[in-house]
Amino acid sequence: MKNLLTMLLVLCTIWANAQSVKVPEKVQKTFKTKFSKAEDVSWDKDDAQHYVANFYMDEAEQNVAFDANGTWLYTSQMIDESDLPEKIADKISNDFLDSSIIAAEHRTTSKNENLYLVTIQADEIYEEDMEGEEDDSMEAEAPETTLLTFDANGKLLTKKGLM
Repeated sequence: MKNLLTMLLVLCTIWANAQSVKVPEKVQKTFKTKFSKAEDVSWDKDDAQHYVANFYMDEAEQNVAFDANGTWLYTSQMIDESDLPEKIADKISNDFLDSSIIAAEHRTTSKNENLYLVTIQADEIYEEDMEGEEDDSMEAEAPETTLLTFDANGKLLTKKGLM
């Protein structure tokens, strides 16, 4: 599943590059100052029209967001499920029983917040053939994907359904 997520991320990055986001000089300058060792940088815009750089640094996949004036908003780093704080892992396993974690990231904001964004996906549900045929064919429904945002203490801040 992680390979699928990585492949989707790569495809999104390629698509973002094809969109040729014009990044203001102030944003580029701030990025180069703060992240001089960044490699494989690609730019995109998020829903709030912030400029987001996706890159690798220190052998980790990261992204950083800036407003149009070059003000740093947040930095995120992809993390392993095993690196989630215990309170968050426990909350997910208790409150989202039929779901699996497919991605996790640690985000540090300009307001000095430590957030954890966790993407979960409902485990696949199978339905028996409705016509009662004797074959064992099963039909899979599209699993539901949800983005959860937690604070560092394990409090669920937001829950957003994804496509």
